[in-house]
Amino acid sequence: FQSPRGPTDHSALCRAFPKLVAIHGVPVIVSREEARRFIDFVDVAWEGGVRVVVQAAVPAEQLFAVGGEEGFASARTISRLLSS
Repeated sequence: FQSPRGPTDHSALCRAFPKLVAIHGVPVIVSREEARRFIDFVDVAWEGGVRVVVQAAVPAEQLFAVGGEEGFASARTISRLLSS
């Protein structure tokens, strides 16, 4: 999520792995752009019924160190990750 990707890329990934996507080594997200890409990916996966498993540097509740507009969306993403 450190390089530019968009919903088309996220959809293609979910089509390639329709049951499960595992992501390891996720750092604390401090960039609004990275937060937006990660949130968008989790949204696309959730809507497609793809389970997302994340191995991160911190617990899910501490994953986002950005606020502002991403506050609600990051809370939704954390909820979705915890329910996967």
